[in-house]
Amino acid sequence: MLNIEGKLIKNPHILAETFNDYFSNIVEELVTEIIKQDNNDLSKQSYKQYLVNAFKQPFAPIKLKSVTESEIYEINNGLKWKTSYRYDEVPSWIVKLSMPFISSPLIYICNKMLSTGTFLTWLKFSQVFPLFKKGNKTEMSDYRPISLLTSFSKIFEKVIYNRLLQHTKENNIIDTDQYRFKNNSSTELAIFKLINQTLSHINNKSSVGGIFCDLTKAFDTINHDILISKLEYYGIIGRTSKLIKHYLSNWYQRVTIKTSHVSNCTSAWELVKHGVPQGSILGPLLFLFYVNDLPQLVKDIALPVLFADDTSFLIAHSNSMTMNQGLKLILEITQKWFKSNVMLLNYDKTTFMQFSSNTNY
Repeated sequence: MLNIEGKLIKNPHILAETFNDYFSNIVEELVTEIIKQDNNDLSKQSYKQYLVNAFKQPFAPIKLKSVTESEIYEINNGLKWKTSYRYDEVPSWIVKLSMPFISSPLIYICNKMLSTGTFLTWLKFSQVFPLFKKGNKTEMSDYRPISLLTSFSKIFEKVIYNRLLQHTKENNIIDTDQYRFKNNSSTELAIFKLINQTLSHINNKSSVGGIFCDLTKAFDTINHDILISKLEYYGIIGRTSKLIKHYLSNWYQRVTIKTSHVSNCTSAWELVKHGVPQGSILGPLLFLFYVNDLPQLVKDIALPVLFADDTSFLIAHSNSMTMNQGLKLILEITQKWFKSNVMLLNYDKTTFMQFSSNTNY
């Protein structure tokens, strides 16, 4: 039940359409707001200037390897055994059990995808379920979309993912302060780095402060043209660039509502114009490419620690006034970078914290 224009609505068909319009329009309005702010900033740099300043020259071009039978089976083994299904009505357990019979055509189609730079159109459909966060259950703003993709989509995405990830490793592309893909529990590594550096500075009698950034719908506002341009700088060129461009374009989503009376009530399909597909295999990696030049901006004055879209900056100085000035400078620098890259810093949820030792013991 939702409060729509002052009326409590229970009809699942209306709820599905309303949620779908809301999830689509809120991103469009947000992108429009960011672009408007960016156009009013006369001191701005372009995203290309930031990229070139961070990495003086483009990276080596990617090398694409053909898909093999062992790779397809490895990807298949990574799929979870699930009885639930998406819009194609094919649950993952059927795909897993059918692999001995479908592996050959899958390998052929995957290699065709790589050679032509074309991602299958029928895979670009996302089923969205509204998930209540907290607050008022009758308010749409207190729900977030959970996107679910088909099992076949995950297989084809994983093929692309494997090649992009291998390219980043061979050319040391992803910044060392980004912990999203580090081995051995990357979340704990990021937390350890922050805590260890904080304690080290405190032991050295330095003033320590941190900025913990919150981005508004970071994955949803990614600009496709900027992303493709950055990928090409990182060596994702030719057919691979064409493939990513085709992958990002013309995604559709629909909202599904489940009630005690109706098992599935869906909205019409809605075109997704911005961002990387939520719930996808490729989305998080593409996001890392998008923000990869950000840590380079502040390394001379702060320690950046990133985990996907969780962005933190730690600064220490023997003089507390200098430390505070450094924090203000970091906030100014990163805010300009976010605007140039069509991203919005959420000031209400971005926090500043000053650390000190407890001497009262």
